[in-house]
Amino acid sequence: MATTTARDGITTVNECLMAAFNAGNAAAVAACYTTTGLLMPPRTEAIVGREGIEAYWQGAMDMGIATLQVETIEVVDYGASAVEVGRYALASADAQAIDRGKYIIVWQQEDGEWRLARDIWNSSVAPPGA
Repeated sequence: MATTTARDGITTVNECLMAAFNAGNAAAVAACYTTTGLLMPPRTEAIVGREGIEAYWQGAMDMGIATLQVETIEVVDYGASAVEVGRYALASADAQAIDRGKYIIVWQQEDGEWRLARDIWNSSVAPPGA
């Protein structure tokens, strides 16, 4: 029986997450989070739980964010949890860049699956006028 590493499991979930986001399926994106997942977007309060996470990502999609790309830089495996450091890029439906930046995600195994437990990111793009 092959053992799946944290990095392999996280890569699989990230691929599903990007496919769900790029298909405009906020419910499937939220399903990638633990039931008590915590989303910490820039310039807003933290969001707890899948229902709120789904609403947040649906709002982002409704604002014109059509594609998400993530790139894992590092995974530190702690057994039933792991920490991922990576980069992201967001674009519109016509492939115009909207944002890019970096993130840290704390992953946990829930029901035998890797899921995002804590998700925080920030932009690498300076705000207008900065």
